[in-house]
Amino acid sequence: MKDNTPNKFFSFITQPPESAPSRLQQFYFFSTYGYCAGCLLYAALCIYLIQQGMLPLAGTCGGLAALFALGVVLNIHGRLKAGMLFVIFGQCAQAWASVYISGYTGFHHYLVPLMVMSLLYPGRRKIQGAALGLIVGLEFAALTHLAPRTSPAYLTYIQTAQFLRGANLYLSLFSMSMAAIYYGIASEQSRKKHEQHEEKTRTLLHNVLPEEIAEKLGSRPGIITEEFENVSILFSDIVGFTALSRTMPPDEVVSLLNRIFSQFDDLAGRHGMEKIKTIGDAYMCTAGIPQFRADHAESAARMALDMMREFNRVAREIGQPLQLRIGINSGAVVAGVIGKTKFSYDLWGNSVNAASRMASHGMPGEIQVTSSTYDLLKEKFVMEERGPVDIKGIGLMTTFLLKDSRAG
Repeated sequence: MKDNTPNKFFSFITQPPESAPSRLQQFYFFSTYGYCAGCLLYAALCIYLIQQGMLPLAGTCGGLAALFALGVVLNIHGRLKAGMLFVIFGQCAQAWASVYISGYTGFHHYLVPLMVMSLLYPGRRKIQGAALGLIVGLEFAALTHLAPRTSPAYLTYIQTAQFLRGANLYLSLFSMSMAAIYYGIASEQSRKKHEQHEEKTRTLLHNVLPEEIAEKLGSRPGIITEEFENVSILFSDIVGFTALSRTMPPDEVVSLLNRIFSQFDDLAGRHGMEKIKTIGDAYMCTAGIPQFRADHAESAARMALDMMREFNRVAREIGQPLQLRIGINSGAVVAGVIGKTKFSYDLWGNSVNAASRMASHGMPGEIQVTSSTYDLLKEKFVMEERGPVDIKGIGLMTTFLLKDSRAG
């Protein structure tokens, strides 16, 4: 069986902890890979220096390798700042100790990548990272000046010292190059991830809000309201559904409503209607919002006729004595999105109330419309006057029943 331990290890160290905010995840990848590389590098230098008999300097490298390993552990536990401070101060201490122990061996060159890392730390207080980077930069300048002029406390072979100077210089430059390449790749991945997140957010908003409103909300958060002078509002409810739901398991109730409302959603898309919401067994949609259309009343009427036909078909298939009643009114409304959470697009105004009353005071199996809607439909649809109806909260209203569209 193939051993996947290395893959599991790298997957583990490159998986950002849940406690790390999204703005720190890019730095997490960058620093974790850097600490792993630093740990391996200083462990190798420790072994090499032990073989060369330079035990004090080997001890500083071994200690720093342990600090790099500690930095990885702290990163995994979400302590990114603590890991960075341990590594930077450890590297500074090792650089000073190497100059004292062996003179000019080039270990201070590794301060440059750490200086860059401290400047890249994306904490809320950028001044802290800048100050830390400045301190590391000043130490690097000081050590660059002092190292060639300092006599080593311990005997160092000239060839070994020259090898260390060259190796440390080139390795520090290589680490800078790799860090730049990796950070560039990580930045691109972070950008793509951010774009994917924004796309998911836009898709979610478009699923619950009209497209134009979703775009406005994305670019201009806050209360969004608009007035529309000529729209048609449609309400429907299912007569007998409440009584039926008491005799059905909850999952069957939800399944039935989903079947009916999914059909209504398809019809809304076909007729250019904008679904607003469902409340229990009631369904609300409108025409002429958010984009104006002169045939808003015709669209609502054709939608209502198709809803009635589709609902009656479903009722026959399930063998239940359910009936649909629909109400339509045309007029002016205010539409908008309010609140801070769980956004919803809704309508307000007397026209909305009248449409709702047309459904609730309607006749089972009929489509009831107000006189304002009747005036817009009478030339193209078959209508019957129902007569004066006492509408709660409004009073007597002359209403009409929509029967069918006229031939031709």
